[in-house]
Amino acid sequence: MSGTSLDGLDLAYCVFKTGNADSVNKLNDFKKEDRQDSTTDDKNWSYEVRKATTKPYPEALKQKLAQAMTLSGYELALLHNELGRYIGMQVNEFMADFAEEVELIASHGHTVFHRPDLGMTLQIGSGADIAASCGKPTVCDFRTLDVTLGGQGAPLVPIGDELLFGQYDICLNLGGISNLSYCENGQRKAYDISPCNIVLNQLARQMGKEYDADGIIAKNGRINMPLLEKLNQLEYYQQTGTKSLGREWIDTTFFPILEQCQLSIPDQMRTVCEHIAFQIAEACNSAGGKTLLITGGGAHNTFLIDLIRQKFHGQVIIPDDNTIDFKEAIIFAFLGMLRANGLPNCLASVTGARHNSCGGAIYIASDCVPQLQKLNVSDCVSQSQEPNVSDCGTQSQNTEQDNYIYPYFDLQDVEHLHQASKLPHWHQNNKYVFITFRLFDSIPQKKLKELREEKDHWMKLHPKPWNEEERKEYIKRFASKIDKWLDNGYGKCLLKRPENRKIVEDALFYYNRTKYHLKAYVVMPNHVHILLQLFENQEMEAFVKSIKSYTAKKINQTEHRTGKVWQTESYDHLVRNEDNYKHILKYIQANDKDLAWIEDDCIP
Repeated sequence: MSGTSLDGLDLAYCVFKTGNADSVNKLNDFKKEDRQDSTTDDKNWSYEVRKATTKPYPEALKQKLAQAMTLSGYELALLHNELGRYIGMQVNEFMADFAEEVELIASHGHTVFHRPDLGMTLQIGSGADIAASCGKPTVCDFRTLDVTLGGQGAPLVPIGDELLFGQYDICLNLGGISNLSYCENGQRKAYDISPCNIVLNQLARQMGKEYDADGIIAKNGRINMPLLEKLNQLEYYQQTGTKSLGREWIDTTFFPILEQCQLSIPDQMRTVCEHIAFQIAEACNSAGGKTLLITGGGAHNTFLIDLIRQKFHGQVIIPDDNTIDFKEAIIFAFLGMLRANGLPNCLASVTGARHNSCGGAIYIASDCVPQLQKLNVSDCVSQSQEPNVSDCGTQSQNTEQDNYIYPYFDLQDVEHLHQASKLPHWHQNNKYVFITFRLFDSIPQKKLKELREEKDHWMKLHPKPWNEEERKEYIKRFASKIDKWLDNGYGKCLLKRPENRKIVEDALFYYNRTKYHLKAYVVMPNHVHILLQLFENQEMEAFVKSIKSYTAKKINQTEHRTGKVWQTESYDHLVRNEDNYKHILKYIQANDKDLAWIEDDCIP
């Protein structure tokens, strides 16, 4: 781990074990969109830290990292490789006594840019250099996939909080930026709260110190109320839902306020500590937990911890030094293990992405292959257990449904569409998009399980790549069955009632021709198909969230009920050509020609 506060390189040698197959199944549960309860018994997964240390950066490298945002592209690329070689050298030295036992290296890297609003995040520290230097499979670049899925790319630690530290109601990390994670209504929630050590350490350096030990400097300062009010009124703190902070925001928004206040450094630090503690207490008290685990470098700042204790309405727990200093490193090692096994390691409920994902690039030096092959989470399960992990990592969230290929696509186009689906089309302007949402209870889960077992057996007999006949058979045997289940009206079919169908139709037409151009739709008893063209600067995920949120609220009011209306996932495809477009129109009309609506002049 290399944090934004530039404290140094955290190295931890971790071993993860589970004695219960249910723990493996819990991980698979993160793929399922109908999953209601994300909690898990912390005893199922355990970890052991056999060695841990922090290596301060050489001053020259530290200065380069501090200035990385201002480097040219060429200089940044050189620094990326230099940091990778440095990490590889430090890892080799760190694991000299137990190198043969190590199966995988997970490296978060050093964050230079984090702008999820622009679809971009960058962590440097070449994983290829680390793998080449250490001769071990190396996982890096954990955040990029989530960002391209429309998420914040942060925080990533919450899945580790849930599976490794689930006995605490709230987990708070006081690093360069403070962030928390907690469970709400069975879903893990998390977000960045405020700047923390990244600001306090920079202020301490102005007094010739690397950090404010025990918060002594801040303790001797005085609170400046105008500055405190200005900081607490920053727009970021008014935002709700998924959100994250980057160094850019701190440099362009937070530090300029401090520079303009013309206060002494102790008074600035005292006011900033009050601000941090206030924002943390607001967030944690809103989360509603009774126990608060605090880790990260800021947990050593006794003055800041005292302020948080005064404001938090529950019990504050400060663990042992290893957990304080290396919890993030422990969890990123855990995320690397999940990635190597193709298991979800990033939660959409936390980041706001379109679905859970398994993020991270894996670099394998030629002699690493046998090590990666033997690294398998099932090896951690007691021999008496036989968990079904045969399809781990093949799908993103809903294993049974994500293999579905919509039948309106030409068979010759399937492989092309598979490759094209990797494009971030939800950010492309003026494109035609076909979208499907389904009611929460629209697919028979028992039948889906049987279908998956049948599909797994068939795919073993017909390994990819498929010929045209095999593709046809796959669609006939599996994809078409899901269509039939939907068309047969499984579940309560809330959309069968005209008033509920009208709620959806009114919502679709509300922004028609202002934010998008609605081309066709059909509201079936338990699912909705939509074909539309998004206008410039409009994003698909924002449209989907808005429609689903509004209609769910209205339908629940109409039905005098509470609870989930839509499945978490929606299914979308970018329309690639006119033939696909015509296939989609026919498909929508074929669902029910009496219910389908198609714009009169609907040829692109």
